[in-house]
Amino acid sequence: MLGKVLRTFEDKIGRPEFITESGRERFRYPKPTAQIFLVVKCVRVVSTYNACHCLLSKGYIQEAHALLRMIYEFINDIDFISEAHLSGNLSKAQQQMIDLFFNEDLPNPEELHNRHTKKPTISRKKIYATIARILTPHNPDRTQRIVRSIEEIFSGYVHAAYPHTMEMYVGGPWRFSTNGMAGTPRQSESLRTVISSLSQTLNEFAKVAVQFKDVELFKELIQQRKNLEASEFYGKKC
Repeated sequence: MLGKVLRTFEDKIGRPEFITESGRERFRYPKPTAQIFLVVKCVRVVSTYNACHCLLSKGYIQEAHALLRMIYEFINDIDFISEAHLSGNLSKAQQQMIDLFFNEDLPNPEELHNRHTKKPTISRKKIYATIARILTPHNPDRTQRIVRSIEEIFSGYVHAAYPHTMEMYVGGPWRFSTNGMAGTPRQSESLRTVISSLSQTLNEFAKVAVQFKDVELFKELIQQRKNLEASEFYGKKC
């Protein structure tokens, strides 16, 4: 479903240009826009879900959850920029995120060596605050904490945190399972977690459809989200 929707989004933004810079050939969009930003983020969401599926089928729970951390960051970025559709214009922080995103290029080794400062980024706190203001204007503080905590929970899988890594301990002669945990309860629990994340993702893709004024696609995505939430897989053990 998400892959099919992505193809629709791709058709709406057209094709990038090929830059023939010697040693650093690449594709780039000549006139970056907020819509292109959203679609490129959607590309990573779809690709990462596909990778999650491959890992979970073999029982690689830790690695799948590390990817899920990435997905939550991507969809929160989409939510942050999509908010401009409601307000009617991009805020300073939203415009800065878009500018930083498109200004970045693949550095060569010499540029990396000469870089003395961290590249500028938008504070995640600003992103969480904007999302919270949209979702629950009556109580944004609580929602902001929830959005932040979801990203932080899965960050432990990215950084090999102690409690997360100890989930791999199974005892017996091998002690830690490093060849996946297929067929264990953790595999079904992880699959349930990934399926639950699809609800928010479908919502974010629906918001991108709104950016393109595609009412039918918006309705289809919202219906898909409702179908998912009503299914036996959502919020239940698989």
